Amino acid sequence: MRILSEKACGDKTYRGSKRAGASSSNTPLPSSQRETGGEDWLDLSLGVQWGDNWGEITARLKAAKESAQAKGDDVPLAFGNLKVLVSPCGVKHGEQRGPFYAFQCQHEGLRFFLMQRAAPRGDMGNVWVHIGSLPLMMLGRDGCLDVVRRMVCALDGNLLWDKVSRADVCVDLPGVDTAVFVQAFLDGHCITRARKRTVHYDGNRPTGLDLGAGNEISCCIYDKLLECTDERKLAVLKAKRWGGNVQAATRVEFRLRREALKSFGVNSLADYREKRSGILSYLCTQWLRMASEDVDRTHTTRTELDSLWQEVLRCFLAWSASPVVPVTRAKRVAVNGLGLIRQAVGCLTSAIVRRSNGEILEQDDLLERMMEIIWREIPVLDVERIQTDKALRWLAAGPVTYTGPCVALA
Repeated sequence: MRILSEKACGDKTYRGSKRAGASSSNTPLPSSQRETGGEDWLDLSLGVQWGDNWGEITARLKAAKESAQAKGDDVPLAFGNLKVLVSPCGVKHGEQRGPFYAFQCQHEGLRFFLMQRAAPRGDMGNVWVHIGSLPLMMLGRDGCLDVVRRMVCALDGNLLWDKVSRADVCVDLPGVDTAVFVQAFLDGHCITRARKRTVHYDGNRPTGLDLGAGNEISCCIYDKLLECTDERKLAVLKAKRWGGNVQAATRVEFRLRREALKSFGVNSLADYREKRSGILSYLCTQWLRMASEDVDRTHTTRTELDSLWQEVLRCFLAWSASPVVPVTRAKRVAVNGLGLIRQAVGCLTSAIVRRSNGEILEQDDLLERMMEIIWREIPVLDVERIQTDKALRWLAAGPVTYTGPCVALA
C-alpha cells in the first residue's frame, strides 16, 4: 500500500452568506488559519498475506478473546512494542450473512477486524479496518494509514491490496447556524438528486437536514456543536476546525458507500486520493447545491450558486489539497426484480396450499410457513451453483451500468 503524505489546508477567508443570520456574534478564525474539514469516517478492506507465525498469532488472539469473554471487557495484548485491545467477540460485516471476522482489536483509536485466514480469498479481504472521526482529526488520513501499516507489519503481514469500502467527507462552518440551510431547503432553493429528504427539529429550532439517507450517496447538514457530546472530540474540534469557542458550527457531510465509490471508478486508496477532489466537486455542484434565488425546475443548471454554498465547495476543495480531476459517474440501471418476487410468492403460496390440502391461512401464518420452507429446503440445494448460473445469465443478457456525461467543476 502506498501511503502518500498530505496536509489539510485552507486558503480562503470566510465570507458568510447573503442570507440573514449566517454567522453568530463569535467570529471564528479565517479558514486560512484552521482546517476546513476532512474525512470523518473511513472503512478499508485489506488483502493481507500473513507470515509463517500466523498460527501462533491467532492462538494468542484466541486466548485474549476468551479472557475478554470471561472478564466481560476488552483485554490488552502486546505484539512487541505494539499494544492492542482485544474484544470479547467477533463481528459480521455488512449483511446478516456477510463475512465473519473472528477477532476485533483496537489500536490508537482504529478498529481492526481480522478473519482466521492466512490470506484473502479472491477479492474478499481478510482484514477490515474502521477509522473514526477522532483519529482522523488527530492523526490525519495519512497518519491513520501509517497506523494501519504498522499494525500489519507488527503481525508479520504483507499487504497485497486495499479497497475503500466507505468514506464520509465533511466541512465545518463555525459561526454558521444550521437554520440557514434548512430555510433555503424549505424555500425551495435546494437542487438535489436525493429522493429522501428529512428536516430535523429540536422543538421549533431547525437542527439538521438529511438528504438521501441510507442510499449509496447521502448528505447530512447539522449542528455539530449541538450533536457533539464527547468532550475530547469537542476539544479537538475547537482547536483544529473552529478556532475556539463558537455559538454554532454547521457541518456539511457527504457519506459515500462502496457502490457510490465504485461508480466514480474508486477501488483502492490510490484511486480515492487521485479522484477525491473531482468527487467533492461533483457532490457540491451536481448531486447537491443551494441556489441564490428561486429555482426554475425546468432549467436548474442556469441557477447561480448561493454564496454560502460556494464557501462549502471552497472548504471541501481546500482540505482535499489536490487538483480537480473531472470524474464521470457510472450509473446503474434501476432493476428491482419485483415481478420475480411476486412470482416467487405465488409459487410458495401454491406449495403451501397443496401441502395443507387447501387450508386458508392468515397472513402472518402464511409468511411463517414460507420462511419454514425456505430455511428447511435451501440447505439441500447447491446455492452457489444456482447463483453463479443466474449471475452469468444476467450479465450475458446486457450491460448493467452505463457511463453518463462528464461532470466536473470548471
